[in-house]
Amino acid sequence: MATSALLVIAGAAIGTRVRARAGAVWSEPPTLWACVVTPAGWRRMAVAASLSKPLLTIEEGELARWQEALGKLAQEKVIHDAALKNHAALAKRAETEGRPEPPSPMWSGGQSAPVMPRITVNETAPPAIVEAAVAGRGLFYMAEEGGKLLRAARPGEPLGELVLAGHDGNAFNVPSAMHADIRRIEGFGLSLLIGTVPAALADLKVERNDALFARMMWIVPTRKPAFAIARHAADQTVIESILSVLRNWGDTEHELVLAMQAVEVLEQAVRRWEQEAARLGGGPASAWMERAGTRAMRVALVIEMLRAATTVEPRRPG
Repeated sequence: MATSALLVIAGAAIGTRVRARAGAVWSEPPTLWACVVTPAGWRRMAVAASLSKPLLTIEEGELARWQEALGKLAQEKVIHDAALKNHAALAKRAETEGRPEPPSPMWSGGQSAPVMPRITVNETAPPAIVEAAVAGRGLFYMAEEGGKLLRAARPGEPLGELVLAGHDGNAFNVPSAMHADIRRIEGFGLSLLIGTVPAALADLKVERNDALFARMMWIVPTRKPAFAIARHAADQTVIESILSVLRNWGDTEHELVLAMQAVEVLEQAVRRWEQEAARLGGGPASAWMERAGTRAMRVALVIEMLRAATTVEPRRPG
């Protein structure tokens, strides 16, 4: 369970500017979805919550730097406004004296205002997700009880369309019904780490939600984990350091191209999964098998990035 949670969290830290490529047309971002299904009382998300805390710390640091940048921008604007006022006086004097008008002071700060960085989102209302995603690096959503999201995010509904777009990790044109002002998000990604109980899952009309369920990694522990031990087993400082490295690497566009041998292995696996999907004869299980190649590519991408980030001298794989 902890491994799957870490993969989702690491993928969210990397963001959608990094992709894995197999061949000429197939590429995938590191965006992953996982749902932990356990009986009530198992504290199913305790380990995940602990592992995700460093994301909040990283986000707080990015927000602090963003606020500092806004402060500097405000100071520059005050200086520019004063320069404009002085220029107006000089221009008026030059006109009176018959001289050419002096050059107008230039300032590009108004066109380069930094966008508020976000990593985590706590709401599932489409406008809130859209506003949080404007920075275009992907978001992370976690919920102890994700049944509400699974019920609400149906294909054809605004939240369903938005969540599915967040899995793709591509640019997203925002319908006016979702948000009045924001029209486009570059590299929209939404990583999900949610939990639910078997009874709630059984009550869902899965047939209407194939697209959502097919993209999920389903985690069903066979026994109650030792959360108290596992929660303290991972050093938060180490995890924060690793996620910070991944976050920095994900700041620029980058592709990891699979070697030809790896592509061949992946293609063979995809054919087997497609055969199994056909054997299952349709429905949620078939849809899940058909998406297995996508999940495999994304998991491999995150594992490779994690492997590189945990070396003695981290170097972004390329």
